[in-house]
Amino acid sequence: MSKAINQIISVLFIAVILISSCKSQEIEYADIVFKDGTIYTVNDDSPVAEAVAVINGKIVFVGTNEGVMKFKGDDTKVINLENKILIPGFIDSHGHFMGMGYSKLILDLTKTESYNDVIKMVEDAVRNAKPGEWIEGRGWHQDKWSDDKSDFSDGFPTYRKLNKVSPDNPVFLTHASGHSVLVNAKALESAGVSQLSLPNLVKNLKGGEIMIDETGHLTGILNENAISFVSKVMPDINDEVIMQKVIESAIDECQKNGITSFHDAGIGQNVIDLYIKYKEEGKLGVRI
Repeated sequence: MSKAINQIISVLFIAVILISSCKSQEIEYADIVFKDGTIYTVNDDSPVAEAVAVINGKIVFVGTNEGVMKFKGDDTKVINLENKILIPGFIDSHGHFMGMGYSKLILDLTKTESYNDVIKMVEDAVRNAKPGEWIEGRGWHQDKWSDDKSDFSDGFPTYRKLNKVSPDNPVFLTHASGHSVLVNAKALESAGVSQLSLPNLVKNLKGGEIMIDETGHLTGILNENAISFVSKVMPDINDEVIMQKVIESAIDECQKNGITSFHDAGIGQNVIDLYIKYKEEGKLGVRI
């Protein structure tokens, strides 16, 4: 074989190697690039970065602003974080997904600083409610209230003020602990709880308490298993329309607060079926 042919073969061989090398190093452009941020990686070796590149929902690069630009193509969406903080999604390791969603559809009493705050919120809700419609809320805690507690009994508020602002709408307000509720007279009436029925109810009640004041009269406070006297006559949360509102509320709440995975601490088959339906339709938005 001539020297010239050997040189041609060598050149072709080198060209093939270079072409193969270029293909192996070819970069797939990102769908989204985040840059100019303070990115906490939860990686001890490199705890903070400036930029991230994402392809098909997966992070393919974490590093500098300069380094991420090699992933930028014509169709790449570039988000300038303007030094805002970006962190990995939170995982809620023990929660009640549908309960959280439902709580966003009722009165949020967690920030009330007095019983009068609660009364005002109920009064406003009654004004916008239909006759006989239930008014629900959750999150009150009497130990955080600063107002006069002269209308209290055994450390809890009584239902007298509630009865005044909501004589015709049943009211059901769950304590922050979830172990007590404050209801009004209309709610007790709907459940058949009265001074007349009280002795028989107390006789058959186990693991709960219907609280009474020093004169033996109802206060509107129900503890533990006594809550079921009223809760069982409330609108069914398993109604299809209500469940749809609840799950969409829960999804929205998770996404607003950066929760990307949720471990549900207890659900029935109907809720599992709902999760699967939303997942199959691409609407779940959270890993559960």
